[in-house]
Amino acid sequence: MSVADGYAIEHNGEIDMTTVSPTERAAKVNWLVTACGLVLPDVEDDIIEAFWERASTEKGAHCVPVTVIKALQ
Repeated sequence: MSVADGYAIEHNGEIDMTTVSPTERAAKVNWLVTACGLVLPDVEDDIIEAFWERASTEKGAHCVPVTVIKALQ
């Protein structure tokens, strides 16, 4: 069995699988792109955090730690 820890965005009690990533920053960026339609090329961390704070507050989203477990085949 293979296991990896990372982060994802939880919204309405569900983990958004499109946001799973090894870092909090990447999970937030993934969500801002997929859920909010923002394009974030070469944006500094403080700007990403400001976008995240505003959008996540409006939509009730949270960045949470996750563990991904590869299913047995």
